Amino acid sequence: MRLLGLLLLAGLVVLLGGCAAKPVVVTKFKFIRPIVPTSLLSCAATPPVPQIVNQASVARYIVALWQDDLQCHAHLDAVRQVLGRKTF
Repeated sequence: MRLLGLLLLAGLVVLLGGCAAKPVVVTKFKFIRPIVPTSLLSCAATPPVPQIVNQASVARYIVALWQDDLQCHAHLDAVRQVLGRKTF
């Protein structure tokens, strides 16, 4: 019990010791533009066509490709906009 009390007291001293430092005033900002390789700003090639059994599986594959492509381009356009690059 006494050891637990000493540990709590030591933790309290450490926590309160951090408040004693003088605050630092930031007077200069430096903007750092992230470097993103061009290869990461393009969508991947379409995946290979799976084994086709019927027209329904073809339709599901085409819809999945269309949705993935739209999502990829939307995300990349947002990244390009943040980076200040031209969208395609």
